[in-house]
Amino acid sequence: MKRNQAGQVVAFSLTATDGSPVTTGTTTVYVTGDNGTQTAGAGTVAHKGNGQWSYVPTQAETNYTHVALLTVNAGAMSQTINIYPESVGSNGLPAVDLIEINSTTAALTNLIAAFTGTITSFDALDTAQDLRHDTTQGYLDTEIAQIISTLGDVLTDTQTTLDGKLNTLQTAATAIKAVTDVIPDAGALTALSASIAGIKAKTDSLTFTRAGEVDCNMQSCNDQPFSGDGTEGNLLTV
Repeated sequence: MKRNQAGQVVAFSLTATDGSPVTTGTTTVYVTGDNGTQTAGAGTVAHKGNGQWSYVPTQAETNYTHVALLTVNAGAMSQTINIYPESVGSNGLPAVDLIEINSTTAALTNLIAAFTGTITSFDALDTAQDLRHDTTQGYLDTEIAQIISTLGDVLTDTQTTLDGKLNTLQTAATAIKAVTDVIPDAGALTALSASIAGIKAKTDSLTFTRAGEVDCNMQSCNDQPFSGDGTEGNLLTV
């Protein structure tokens, strides 16, 4: 039941001592509010059928934290109905719940505003300078520093150590950049690779019948041609 509101209905059953329903006679309802003085109810009593009765209390009779309704009929056993009316707000919700909802709503509003501000900052950063890695112009370390700066306000409020970790990341990125800045251009690397391939082609043509000795066919010495074929009895001579 809602507190301090008219037009509400309380239903109850009346039975005789033998358990049969009481459908006739005069039923009186007595009202006791907040354990105060019992008074005859000023509301409306009606029989609905098959021993079910209803009582419509006045608005004043609902304006308590506890209401006891005593039903009395000469042909029925008396009974007491205990009701605890609940206060409500302007929109019909319990007043206590309204306080909690309003508090929660305010907290969510503040949280959304904080995240919206952070997202706006990141959007502005991305619009001003697309995130990209260009070692010749030094964008990488600059952009990481900008990200750290953007997170600064949030990190101050939350008292986290994330800013220290990002600084460590920036240091590592700067070290990587220092290495990539000194890598030769692609043309120099291609020429070097071609030279190494030419040298390898020459060394691959050498043969070694005996370990450590290069197989060769001597034709001359000091521009003087040899005669003979190098076989036993036919040594080479100048």
